[in-house]
Amino acid sequence: MKIVSDIGGTYARFAQNINEVPKRVRKYKTSDFLTVYAALNQYCNDENIDAQHGDISIAAAGSERNNIWTITNNPDWPIDRLQFKLNGWRVQIMMNDFEAGTYALPVLCADDLKTLRAGIKKPEKSLCLLGPGTGLGLGYFHPPNIVQKTHGGHMPITCITDEQWDVVKSFQKQKASPVVFEDIVSGQNDFVKINPQLFHEFLGLFAAQSVIHGDSYGGLYLTGGIIEALVKEDRFDFDTFEQYFCFDGVISVKEDLQKTPIHIITDPNPALKGLIYAQSILDN
Repeated sequence: MKIVSDIGGTYARFAQNINEVPKRVRKYKTSDFLTVYAALNQYCNDENIDAQHGDISIAAAGSERNNIWTITNNPDWPIDRLQFKLNGWRVQIMMNDFEAGTYALPVLCADDLKTLRAGIKKPEKSLCLLGPGTGLGLGYFHPPNIVQKTHGGHMPITCITDEQWDVVKSFQKQKASPVVFEDIVSGQNDFVKINPQLFHEFLGLFAAQSVIHGDSYGGLYLTGGIIEALVKEDRFDFDTFEQYFCFDGVISVKEDLQKTPIHIITDPNPALKGLIYAQSILDN
């Protein structure tokens, strides 16, 4: 039995890897369980499968030290590889949830996406995943099967209009360190609610730099809680985003940006799909 799990601060999702597809997905509130092992046992009971044996791969926002993974928004749920082993489970993969989402990019299909611009497909080029949520995530999928993690959200912010400079200067007065994209293009403040047009301008600038830096003209994929909320409320301003995404004055670069496919991920479980794809790479 192979299980995949995406664990966040509020919910934990479990699924079975059946023919390289996450099936029988169940979602549980983490607050209902004292440990991740208790939640896993509940999933096994609900699915009538052996709770004492199997392989599991886990995606969770956080970091690992001394074989114990601490979840950023759920520190009361430490993930201990040894404890899993004692409970009869072998942890195959333990990775950041955004990293797992990046692994999913080459296996997402049309039904998993809302295509904003079809562009021109370039299979030889890298893919870029960008996610404004609580923070600002950035990852690259490089063909054939390499995922690059980054701290891209901490790139110093770029401005090309006076109004953008005024915004950055106002943020800078509140910080001892330089203003980075995550300060504005994330859920750490109410900027998206106060001035959505400028939010889309900065998001477009960040996306352009990310694609250029990663040579990822194969496709830009947007995800994250802010994107999800904007799409749900029909407030995603693609025209403004696209205008600043294609800002570059170098003709060859601007043409590449204009041809880059742009998608919003609508699939609810990209991290689970990414874990399964990472498993297949590991198995081979």
